[in-house]
Amino acid sequence: EIGSVDLGGTKAITGRKLEKEDNGVWQAVLYDSTGKELQRVDITKETSIFGDAGAEFNFEALEFATKAKIDPTQIGYVYDDYSTPQTFTYYVKEERNPNLQDNGRTNGMTDDTVVYNVKITVSDDGKGHLIIPAPELTRDDGSAVETMHFDNTFKADNTEFIEAHKKVTGTALEDKMF
Repeated sequence: EIGSVDLGGTKAITGRKLEKEDNGVWQAVLYDSTGKELQRVDITKETSIFGDAGAEFNFEALEFATKAKIDPTQIGYVYDDYSTPQTFTYYVKEERNPNLQDNGRTNGMTDDTVVYNVKITVSDDGKGHLIIPAPELTRDDGSAVETMHFDNTFKADNTEFIEAHKKVTGTALEDKMF
């Protein structure tokens, strides 16, 4: 039997909106417990409407299989009989895209440095069926969380932003009037 776990999360920027140009600047990286990189995915907003809403990331499913059901030479699965429950540990962190000039650095941006620890316990019900409950997620400070979320902070250097609105009274506003 094959069982799988989906992992993903969200991203936001405090201090400014996510813009279209932010797509792919940051990546979520999944590592195994030894530090080996397993997957790297862009953190993106999959719509043309960028605004206060955050971006997201989703890894390819992590798959687990019993030895009896899958050819053990096939890559991408963790094999065992799982008669004794086993816990697999991974960690996820946000990194800048190494393929961008200056790694996509933006003045005034402080990246989130949190590392999420992911524990997945796999067992067999004694009849060859895998039991895989939801992963346990904790931040690097040990606090339990429901979802992975990266939140960068933007603070403009020596710059103030002013928002202004124009109101016209007594006549209709015409194109190129001001």
